[in-house]
Parts: sequence; C-alpha cells; structure tokens
Amino acid sequence: MARNLGPRKIGKYPIEFKAKAVALSRLPGLEVRQVAESLGIHPFMLSRWRKEAREGLFTVSGGQLGLDAKQVAELKKSAPGRAREPYLERGADPAKKSYPVLLRAKTEIYAFLEQNRDQHRISLLCRTYKVTRSGYYGWRKRRHSPRKIQNQQLSARMAAIYDGSYGIYGSPRVHLALKAEGVRVGRKRVAGLMRRMELKGRCGRIYHSQRRVSVHRFFNGIPNRSLEKIPTGPDQVWVGDITYLKAGGQWRYLAVMMDKYSRRILSWSLSARKDSWLTLRALNRAVARRGPASGLIFHSDRGIEYGAFVMQRRLAQLGIVQSMNRPEAKMTDNALMESFFHSMKAEGMHGRTFPDQQRSRQAAQ
Repeated sequence: MARNLGPRKIGKYPIEFKAKAVALSRLPGLEVRQVAESLGIHPFMLSRWRKEAREGLFTVSGGQLGLDAKQVAELKKSAPGRAREPYLERGADPAKKSYPVLLRAKTEIYAFLEQNRDQHRISLLCRTYKVTRSGYYGWRKRRHSPRKIQNQQLSARMAAIYDGSYGIYGSPRVHLALKAEGVRVGRKRVAGLMRRMELKGRCGRIYHSQRRVSVHRFFNGIPNRSLEKIPTGPDQVWVGDITYLKAGGQWRYLAVMMDKYSRRILSWSLSARKDSWLTLRALNRAVARRGPASGLIFHSDRGIEYGAFVMQRRLAQLGIVQSMNRPEAKMTDNALMESFFHSMKAEGMHGRTFPDQQRSRQAAQ
C-alpha cells in the first residue's frame, strides 16, 4: 500500500509535467506507484496520464525527463517497494500471484520457498512471505509424516494402475484394483489423490438427436413390454440397439443384442449401412447361438431398423414378442444398451484410430 506523504496535489497539471511523469514511469526498474509517490500525486492519476499518452493526447519523449543518469539512479534507490530489492526482479517476483491466494498454510509457503530458493535468497523470501528462517530450515529437516509417506506410495501405485488401463479407469475402478491387491484404502481418499494428480477416467460424449413426431406416431402399435416383465433367468428378455463407429474416416454402424438377465452380449453386426438388414443379421446370429423358446421379449428403441416389416415378420416367425421404448423419448427404457455402448466406446474406442472396417471389427471382438 502506498505511503502517506501528506495531502495529494489537486488541480490541473501542465502537459509538460504529465509527460515528465509518464516518461519517469516508463524507466526500467520503476513502478507507477513509486513515481507517483516521488511526485506527490495519486497512482491512479499517473495511470490515467499513461493511458492518455498511449491514446495520443500528448507526446512523451526521453528528453523531457531533465535528469541525468546519476539522478535517475538515486531515484531508483530511494523509491520504496520492490525497486530496492535487487534480488526480486520485475516479472520474477513470486509474491504477486502466489500470496496470499495460493499459499495459505505455512507448509505451503515452505514448499514454495524450497522451489524458488535457487532464484532468490532465502532471507528475502522469508521476509516477503512473513515466515522465519528457522521455521523454514526446521521444516526442511523435519521428516515426512506417515500419512504423507503412505499417500506417496498410494499415488505411485494408483498412477501405475491408471497407466495400465490406458487412462480408462476412474477412482471407483482404481479403488477396486487396489482392493483386489489387498490395499486397504477408502474410496474418497483414492478420489482425492487422483484429483491431486489430475487423473481422470475416460468417458464418452452424449449426442442429442432431434425428435420426429411422425416416427412416434408410426410405432404407436408396439408398446413397451420390457417394463412389464422382470427376467428371472436367461433368454426371457433381450435388448438391442445401434451405435456409430468411425473407421477409415467414414461412419460404420454396429448393431448389438444383449440378454437382459445376464447382460451377456449375444451377437453383433457391423456394416457401412444403417438399415433393417443390419439388425436382422444380429438377430439371426443371436437366435442361432441361443435357440430361445417362444414368448421371448425383444426390446429396442423406436428406430426404423427395428420397426421395418422385414424385422417384424422375422420376429413373428420365431415367436418373439416385440417391445419398444415409450414415445416420450425415455432414454432409461433401454438403459442397459446405452450403458454398454458408453463403456465400450470409452474403454475401447475413444483415443484410438481405425484405418479400415476390419480393424474396427477386430476391436469390437
């Protein structure tokens, strides 16, 4: 804060005085506050004059100072504040942005001093941050607490687990992996350490599709039967859906069939076209593998690929009862497939590039 040098000068100042003040403030090693205090004016006033000079309201030249090199050196020496500290150069002052917002505890200040001890003297840093040198050197000699040592060991092991998952695992899975290794640690502690290390689990993005009223009206004859029956065994309720994959710079379409009871993937089909033949191939492969009995419920979204007549005829031939989402666009009706696609893309697709459809097919397997 500026020192109180008595009442400030008020009134109008000549252009020559303003130009001289601005020229002084532009000297290297001097600040606006220091020049304003030496001239007996308010720093805000000098800042306004500097702005007026930049806007061209008056011109400033070095000859307007009227000071020789010795007088400028004396001004720098007598100016208060950081100009008297030769060890804290302007632009390298750690106090401007680090205190008091970032460094609140003394341990944080000591750690900051440890990082900057090669650039500045410890005595100056301790005086700047208002800590004692004995406290700093005592902190250096003090051994780490058992909790901190344990956190360091945990962080190293968590980083290895995270890297082993190719950046997929979040804190719940890292916690389960540590638990499987016999490490007893709390879930919130794992989450806090991962936040400190800036480790985040990979997640997929959500795409919003535009609602079409005509499609809902077309499928009004197919109700949502999956909500009526909770499966008690396999091959009672199947669910299916389609998702988008990119291979060779082009979109490919993946249709998947899942058993709702066991959540086992029954079949899948990959194609460059999104049509009813794509979903029909996935259905036929699931039927050939499981051979379900009549009365099985097959649930899907209200897409034309599942509502086409060729799909409806095949389901009727197999004795499978068709079910579709509610027309109110309830995404939770087919939540199992949405969850599977989210995990599949986040863990197996995102961050990887597939040059052709064959490579994407291998990744899906």
